Amino acid sequence: FWLKFCSGCLASRARSVMALVRSRAPQAWPVVLIGVGVGALAARAGVRALVSSGVLNDLPSVNMPKMPQFKDHRGFDKKMTAKEAAQILNVSRSADRQVIQNAHRKLMLANHPDNGGSTFIATKVNEAKDKLLGGGGGD
Repeated sequence: FWLKFCSGCLASRARSVMALVRSRAPQAWPVVLIGVGVGALAARAGVRALVSSGVLNDLPSVNMPKMPQFKDHRGFDKKMTAKEAAQILNVSRSADRQVIQNAHRKLMLANHPDNGGSTFIATKVNEAKDKLLGGGGGD
């Protein structure tokens, strides 16, 4: 009798412990995410410390051109203006041909659809170059 009673108690106890473990398992993901975040911040701080101390002087510096930040975040006008074209290429409206072509080339290298860039952005960059160069200026 006692053996059956004890084995029944142990089985019941094991089921309740397993149910408790299963109910706690989904709550572990925030701890994992926090741990990954802390690890990434620690790695970044370590790399910065090594660079500032002079140990890692041979790291390559990458200066990739980026799309300029617009003050007006409503989007593009239906018909592009010279002001908007100058903002897209990050040049002045009175910039000479060579400056406009260089700005266009840098933006297209960074945003070309064949290299994973957006077709929409590439179209707008080309439209801005054409607007500032007076229509059909080739590159």
